[in-house]
Amino acid sequence: MQSLYSNDAPVSANDERFDGLLRLARRHFDVMAALLLTGGEGRRQVRACAGLSAVQLARVGPLGNWACADGLYLVADAQRDASLRHHDLVVAAPHLRFLAACPMRAPGGDVLGMLYLFDDRPRELDAAQQQA
Repeated sequence: MQSLYSNDAPVSANDERFDGLLRLARRHFDVMAALLLTGGEGRRQVRACAGLSAVQLARVGPLGNWACADGLYLVADAQRDASLRHHDLVVAAPHLRFLAACPMRAPGGDVLGMLYLFDDRPRELDAAQQQA
């Protein structure tokens, strides 16, 4: 399986499988939105998005420190987080409160992309959800 962080990843990699994965993630984690990004710094591509409108997605902007390629990144309440409390999607609709970001890895360890979960209520992930 080719790493989607590769510059050679085909644009056609955006397909119904990614959309299905995000629908499953939203249901499993009971969140309002999920996002899948691929590509490295400066070449990030949205492969799939569920739960955010096109206008809201455009306001996501650079994800900065939201991505942690080493493991799970959690913000239980974005309104209380100094780096996020003034972000467009926190202060205006959809008023995001919860954020989780996790690298999706191939069996060999290569990062395939980053999965983001968003919710409009503050929350935590339990131990089982953090392992999923």
